[in-house]
Amino acid sequence: MNLCITGCKSYARDNLSGKMTAQKFNIAVGFLNLTCTNQCLSTDGYKEEIKATSSRGLYQFTLDLFGQYNVAKHIHLMQSLGDTMLSEKQFCQILGRMRLYNYLPQHQQRMLPRLLITDSQINNVAKQYIHDENFAGNNGELSMWMFYNLITGANKNSYLDSFLGRSVNATEISVGLTEALNHRDEAYSWFIE
Repeated sequence: MNLCITGCKSYARDNLSGKMTAQKFNIAVGFLNLTCTNQCLSTDGYKEEIKATSSRGLYQFTLDLFGQYNVAKHIHLMQSLGDTMLSEKQFCQILGRMRLYNYLPQHQQRMLPRLLITDSQINNVAKQYIHDENFAGNNGELSMWMFYNLITGANKNSYLDSFLGRSVNATEISVGLTEALNHRDEAYSWFIE
């Protein structure tokens, strides 16, 4: 595992009308796991939108993010994924609820954790559950670490400006579901009920 610092500048988010306004960036610090994974970036150190009018301002925002990042907490969260198992029935239940999520009324969606994964990515997760050499379900069960890698593998097709947000969301989903499976979190229980 390598500690990774990554960022993205999307001009689509900026006002390019000619006025000099704050420019917007995404930035993250976290671990990039390069051994037998989908090269997934997982982090609790992420800023979806940083507005800066100078390189000095961007530098200060970046230093603040690094100072807030808790490496020990992040490692503990990643380890907990490997300790929790998911049955094939639970896996199917979760994917079904993920498919339903986007069709729920807005007031119901707001009561649930956010889900950025798309329907085509959910389909890819299901396909890779059967066919992936490293992360396919084994004897009707799957560790949450493997589930996490299936989601991040599906995320690889995202455009760069949405990739970081979806990678962080994959971490949130996997950790939240792990907590719900261990009866420590109510927010994600809707996905497994």
